[in-house]
Amino acid sequence: MLGGLYTVKAFDPIKFIPNGVYLTGFHSNWPTEHVMHALFAFISEHRLVPHVGKTFAFSDIRSALLALDEGRVNGKIVVQI
Repeated sequence: MLGGLYTVKAFDPIKFIPNGVYLTGFHSNWPTEHVMHALFAFISEHRLVPHVGKTFAFSDIRSALLALDEGRVNGKIVVQI
């Protein structure tokens, strides 16, 4: 869908996604700009700081995904681009 396609030729999720694996999605036109400004204002006002568990370079994205899959990081995983 990111490329403007709403279907993938010859792709049947029932056939191709193995048991125990989940296909999910989200609608990225929400939240609105107003909601994002309100969210960041709230974070700033209350001095909230996200718990970053580990940061990876983009070139090491494989390690980041393994850490995510294995649950080895306590906190957010950040990938620097």
